[in-house]
Amino acid sequence: MPENALIKRIKQYNEGRVPHFLAEKYKAMNEGPFRFFRGTAHLFYEDIPGDHPLLKSPKAWICGDLHLENLGSFKGDNGLAYFDMNDFDEAALGPCLLDITRFATSIYVGASELGLSPVTASVQVELLLDQFIETLHKGYIRVLEKETAEGVVKQLLTSVEERTRKQFLRGRVSIKKEKPVLDLLNGKFFKIDPARKEELILAFEQTSLFHSNPRFFRVRDVAYRMAGTGSLGMERYVLLVEGKQTPGGGYFLIDVKEAQYPSMLIHHPFHQPQWESQASRIIEIQKRVVAAAPAWLSTLDLDGKHFVVKDLQPMEDKLDLAHLKGKIKRCSQFVTTVGALSAWGILRSSGRQGSAIADDLIHFADKSKDWKKQVADYAAKYATRVAKDYAQYKKAFAKGAFKAKT
Repeated sequence: MPENALIKRIKQYNEGRVPHFLAEKYKAMNEGPFRFFRGTAHLFYEDIPGDHPLLKSPKAWICGDLHLENLGSFKGDNGLAYFDMNDFDEAALGPCLLDITRFATSIYVGASELGLSPVTASVQVELLLDQFIETLHKGYIRVLEKETAEGVVKQLLTSVEERTRKQFLRGRVSIKKEKPVLDLLNGKFFKIDPARKEELILAFEQTSLFHSNPRFFRVRDVAYRMAGTGSLGMERYVLLVEGKQTPGGGYFLIDVKEAQYPSMLIHHPFHQPQWESQASRIIEIQKRVVAAAPAWLSTLDLDGKHFVVKDLQPMEDKLDLAHLKGKIKRCSQFVTTVGALSAWGILRSSGRQGSAIADDLIHFADKSKDWKKQVADYAAKYATRVAKDYAQYKKAFAKGAFKAKT
């Protein structure tokens, strides 16, 4: 029986990924509509008509994949804890309404995870858009820290500040024959071929991060790392480095993640600056959009591929949607926070290499009556399509259509 168009589109986009981890991605996407939505950002962009009004909004630096679980806490390069967008794999210069539309869609798709009825989900989308518009209209940029956060975001920032690196390393690093090694029993780290391990170490030693302090960043172990949804199947590694030799273990973990071309630009080729690499694109846009970039951001080149390098840290965590389920007040606080964060990021990066200036963004917010309903309607309509696509996917998955060779 020939595969339908949806199945072909998904397989074609994911072609060439590491088979074992691609199989895990397909398995994760089968869990429910929201996880399916997370893993198919390419479908979201493929399905937007080229003449849709959303694509005519002012250009801005956007993360490209804003959804309920693409925000979290992290330690900035200034040592403070922040809550912001934390995945910029899909980041690019694009219409400013795309991020907020994708997040609004994620509210509808993830309504069951949040314990929201369709009517209540619509109210949350309304709150999201109102906050986005109000923040954009004011034109002022703020920073979200523990002192200015509310509800579950404040709770998350408070809890991660109390985590120690020793606690963080537990279950990730163990000592064997008096040597530190990555723990391969946690279900997230996997054994790597020795030859590939040596290649990766040599490549890491060419990074600016390593050269800044070779002794601190001396590699002690390497493994494959499995994390996320959309990027599963791309090459991703974790490096255990020497760190500070203190009582209790002063080792540090480094994430090395393959950079891919933004799916938005595959289908909507908006003009972009000339980046040195896709990894450079990710890092530069993240630094422009967020208040403080995560610590140790760098790039690594290996076999013609480009990787983003960053610290894996105790303060890094995402918001557990279970803490929002059935709690309308908490949901409202969260979505209004996201509305403000999205607008701040657009304003913070305005006037840079083709992005609209703040005055034009403020004027656009003043005209929100022309586009607010378009965003809400598109999000609701597309969420219905996601549900239908997921039903097709689930049926095909059950029939074995997504069995990757491992």
